[in-house]
Amino acid sequence: MNPVVPFGNPNCVFEDLKDNLSEETLKIIKDHIDYIILIVDGSTDNWIPIKQYLQRALPYSLKSLLSHRDPATRKQKPNDFDFAVMNYWKEKTGVVLFIPEEKLHPADHTYRPKGWNIVIHNELKSQDKHKRENDGKEKEYKFRKGRPTRNEQIIINYFIKNSCERSDSSAEE
Repeated sequence: MNPVVPFGNPNCVFEDLKDNLSEETLKIIKDHIDYIILIVDGSTDNWIPIKQYLQRALPYSLKSLLSHRDPATRKQKPNDFDFAVMNYWKEKTGVVLFIPEEKLHPADHTYRPKGWNIVIHNELKSQDKHKRENDGKEKEYKFRKGRPTRNEQIIINYFIKNSCERSDSSAEE
């Protein structure tokens, strides 16, 4: 399984990250990865549990190097550091780590601002109001198929009650 990954550089290795990380930090990270390789011992080729082991093993200051899930979709967005770990893992064990397709953030995802749908809702509402005013007809209440809900039954009873009162008052005249 080799999904298309739009984030980070899939060919990134630790040598590419030397500009941002010191030799000592890289040694600490590699030691922790080697320890996790001993724990996992080839039982998985899924990146997500490996990443969870890393998050628990790495010191607090280094955990921020790992990628974060997307806040909107809650799916993985791997960065260069993640790919460097995956490539180091492949180099040490021969196992290619992958991210399942359903857990990977889609590349074509559109971000919408907070409250974006309210604008559409208000526009539709004003168009509906404009139609009702221009048609001069009362809007008919359409029920869904099947037995009416409690709220629908209250509305039905209200209309029945009002129509009976109207017919009684018109019969008396």
